[in-house]
Amino acid sequence: CIQYDTWGVCLPEGDFPAKVGSEPFIQDLLRLFPGEEGKAAVEEWKKLQAYMAPLAAASVALPPAAIRFDVGILATLFRYLPNMIKYPNLPLLIGPYSKVLENVDLKNKFIRNWLDMLCFLLSGLPADGTITAEVAFMFAEWYRPGVKLDYPKGGSHGIVEALVRGIEKHGGEVRLK
Repeated sequence: CIQYDTWGVCLPEGDFPAKVGSEPFIQDLLRLFPGEEGKAAVEEWKKLQAYMAPLAAASVALPPAAIRFDVGILATLFRYLPNMIKYPNLPLLIGPYSKVLENVDLKNKFIRNWLDMLCFLLSGLPADGTITAEVAFMFAEWYRPGVKLDYPKGGSHGIVEALVRGIEKHGGEVRLK
């Protein structure tokens, strides 16, 4: 993988290099919205991050594959129950992320759109269709100090080639028809 910590963002508010991490995003907010509007945006962002911290901790304690949207959730969550008891906000993890934004009363349109974009990048859906656990896990990873993102060498094609090599190495065969 190739590691990076900055990606180019093109939004109606402007084009800018967005660096991952909480503090760099705060700087982006202040640069995009000078003065009182920027300070208010930063306060809302900090409020959201404080609200997300226990959700992020709970999402790391619970593998995303254990969370489902059907009655089978009881079977998959049961083995993680001892870990989960210390997180009273667990029910929020299995609901849509938009509920978290409502609970925090997030009003800043840019931050809401930013989070909808991140939800779309994670799940292909906006916040009302993305499970909170997925976003909470991303918050735990993406907004921690010193974080780096990984890009697979060769992109998506490189991932497919590696999977085919692995299958063939173990005597398997990939058939396309």
